[in-house]
Amino acid sequence: MDNIWFTMALEWSCAIGPSPDDPMTAESLRSWITRIITEACDASAPRIVGHKAKSCAYWWSDVIADLRKKSVKARRAWTRSKKRNSPEETEKYRSVYRQAKKTLRKEINKAKISAWCELIRTVDADPWGLPYRIVLKRLRRASPSLTETLDEETLEEVLSLLFPNGTVHDPAAEWIGWN
Repeated sequence: MDNIWFTMALEWSCAIGPSPDDPMTAESLRSWITRIITEACDASAPRIVGHKAKSCAYWWSDVIADLRKKSVKARRAWTRSKKRNSPEETEKYRSVYRQAKKTLRKEINKAKISAWCELIRTVDADPWGLPYRIVLKRLRRASPSLTETLDEETLEEVLSLLFPNGTVHDPAAEWIGWN
C-alpha cells in the first residue's frame, strides 16, 4: 500500500466533502466515509484481479475433458459404494471406474501421439514456435543451471569479471565515446 497515495486520496475527498444534496444523517455520513475510505484504498493499493488462467496441456481436448469427468464420477461412485453397498455392488462400481479410467488413458495416449505428430510437422514451418518451447522446457528441467555445474573458484572468477568491484561506470560517458 502506498501511504502517499492513500493520504492524497483522503485529503482530496475530505476537501470536497459529502454532496450538498445528501441529507446530513448519520447513515449518509457513514456511507460517505465508507465510500471515501474504499476509494482511498483502491487508489493506494489496487485490487488484484484474479489469477491468470493455467494453460492446459497441448494435447488436451473437449473429448478428454468429458472422459475425465466421467472417470472422476465413476471413481467417486465406487468410493461411496465401498461404504454403503455389498461387495458385489462395490466390485461392479470398481469395474465401471476401471473401464472409464482405461478409456481415458487410451484417449490421452492417442491425443499425445497425434499432437506429437502435428508438432513434428510444424517444426519445418515454425522452428521457434511451440516445438522449440516444449523442447526447451524439458531441457531446462533435465539439466542443472550453469552456476550449479561450475566449481566455486571458476564461478567467483566469472562473477568478478562480469561485476568488477570498486569501479564506477558512467553509461552516458561510455555511450558517447562509443565511436
